[in-house]
Amino acid sequence: MTKKDTHYLIAAVPYSDNFGDALIHNSLAWKLENYDISSEALDIAGRHNFERSAQQNAIKDKILKSRFEWVRQLFIPLNSMLVAVKNYRNWMSKVKAADVVLMGGGNLISDVYLNFPLKLYFLSLFCYFANTNYAVVYVGVAKRMSGPGRWLFKRLFAAKQCLYISVRDAASKDNIAYLFGAQIADKVVVSIDPAVNLNLSYSEAPHSDLSKQAYAAINIVNPVVLMVNSDNDVSFNEQDYQQWISQCVAKVKAAGLLPVLYTNGAQEDQQYMQDIASSLPDAKVVSVEQVDDLVKVVSQAQCVFATRLHSAISAFSFSVPFTVMSWDSKVSAFVEAVKLPTSMLFDFSREGMQQHSETIQLADMSELQQQVVQARHKVVNAWDVEFRDMLQRLEQYQAESQLS
Repeated sequence: MTKKDTHYLIAAVPYSDNFGDALIHNSLAWKLENYDISSEALDIAGRHNFERSAQQNAIKDKILKSRFEWVRQLFIPLNSMLVAVKNYRNWMSKVKAADVVLMGGGNLISDVYLNFPLKLYFLSLFCYFANTNYAVVYVGVAKRMSGPGRWLFKRLFAAKQCLYISVRDAASKDNIAYLFGAQIADKVVVSIDPAVNLNLSYSEAPHSDLSKQAYAAINIVNPVVLMVNSDNDVSFNEQDYQQWISQCVAKVKAAGLLPVLYTNGAQEDQQYMQDIASSLPDAKVVSVEQVDDLVKVVSQAQCVFATRLHSAISAFSFSVPFTVMSWDSKVSAFVEAVKLPTSMLFDFSREGMQQHSETIQLADMSELQQQVVQARHKVVNAWDVEFRDMLQRLEQYQAESQLS
């Protein structure tokens, strides 16, 4: 297998304030360590930790909420280029020190104003100049993309340094075939998000005072985020979303559980949750300020009403029954990939949310939990086989490239 002095660089957005990305990174780094492979993080957004200044948060919020689309069209790609230039020396040093760069996982093959296309393309250029091979792993692939975004990603996948490609669901592979052609799609391995191993990387879930009372966790997201980032054509407004939250709180309380509101950590979600908290006096609001806070809330809940994908994946990993809002195709793709019933999904239209809040029965959660446990066992075993295969292939390709 691999040598003990093997060193991988994991490049994604591990310091995003959406802690789902940190869960992916931590799970992947933990698994590499099991094979005596050291790893280091590289955040392609140029962050070095989770700290954000108030000014940074204010700028991000203004750009997200700007009614002028040209503001995002101009700022986001320009910022992507500036990040690569600013971090050139640091990134090149890390790339040169790595045996292989792992780009992923997460929803990186997506094109929101050329954000990830530019960042990953620049990183691939650094790999080229450093003569370091890379793999694109466990990524989600959006089904819509601009012409320039497609061109940049195609260069990423077709480069000689790209040794291996895996995606987190079959829909992502189909999107690669549609966007980049069958020749690239034929190289793609379908695996699953590394965070399904989360319960293994946390041998003991962090303790929380929440466990003193049985509760249901309701995952809150700023609805602007859903509208900007969704690839589903569904009419949606903030009033419908707030009504759904209110109805879920009432349903949970009627079942004798404490309604707990939480986010995945993103600042825009945290702020939105605080803004609506006063209208939901029966709910307990939990601030998720660290990665462990997210794990605490999800792992000890009786059930989870998820919106962000990694709230659903975290619940799945800890065998907590959940339902999840299918606001983007990546959410339904995960449920399909782990072979759970589609009844766990509800879309974010007015009708979908109303139907969920009216029909969800918390008494059914024990049966759903059994399905989650069975599915998780199969998924984790299959993931482990694919992971070992990936390491073996990368070692083989590395040896071949050194000989050529």
